[in-house]
Amino acid sequence: MLGRWTRDFRRFLLALEAHKCPFCTFVIELEGDMLRNLRPRLGGSKPIALCGRHLHFALKLLSERRAHTELARSVLAVHQDRNQVAGWQSCQVCEALQTRLNALAATVRRLDDRMRFEKALKQAPLFCRPHIACVLNDGSVPNFLRIQSEKVKELNDQILQAFYRHKDVLGQLIEQAVAYAGRSDGLAGHPNTVRKAERREIEAHKPDAENAELERWDNEQMLKHISDLETEVAKLRYLVDENRRLKLARGAVEAMRRDLQCEREALSRDQAEHVEMEPGSRATEKR
Repeated sequence: MLGRWTRDFRRFLLALEAHKCPFCTFVIELEGDMLRNLRPRLGGSKPIALCGRHLHFALKLLSERRAHTELARSVLAVHQDRNQVAGWQSCQVCEALQTRLNALAATVRRLDDRMRFEKALKQAPLFCRPHIACVLNDGSVPNFLRIQSEKVKELNDQILQAFYRHKDVLGQLIEQAVAYAGRSDGLAGHPNTVRKAERREIEAHKPDAENAELERWDNEQMLKHISDLETEVAKLRYLVDENRRLKLARGAVEAMRRDLQCEREALSRDQAEHVEMEPGSRATEKR
């Protein structure tokens, strides 16, 4: 369980560097992994319970006609008697996503007072409204809510400025506002979907695991920042060298121009003297 939680938390930290709600990024990536892992179960004796959304996505991931047939029949097998048709069979992928998403939301609530995590949230994109509610869950997350509120205000101001200044980014900013309004698939998380046994195991490992992962992520960010700085320094050095070579070239061109000017003036003087010395010239007659 801890291994899976560690992988999920690392995936979430990477999602903080994306361009949309980190929880949405986390869910979409995890969703794809879960659907791809359905392949080994196709054709087995145990039916697979999927909602229409995840059946549709799973069929897209599977290109073979036989795999399509087996998956469709496996999903229908869950509902083939009258009691199952009349009742509601939960989607296995939805349930797993909700469980892991809510475990992650609980982790975010615990980290709300950590300065290092606050720094990460400030650098991250705005969370969507349903996932903000998932993190809140009647808990106290003042720093998280303050940061999200500031990001919403900033987005609102950017949209207004882009409108009045006729900037091309207006459409992109409005799309961000639409994304903030939330996903339409219901994957916002529910407080009761984390099983008690899983919650106890996560809680038992939380101090060391969370601190270690945050420190590892922070170190990676520092190394990335140092790498970016080194790249910028290399670019500046190249520009300085280019500027130095350009100055030297300009100096050489200027020296050549001066030499040519001197030679032109000397040639003009020689020509004038030659004309004066020719027989029949006015200067000769005067002499």
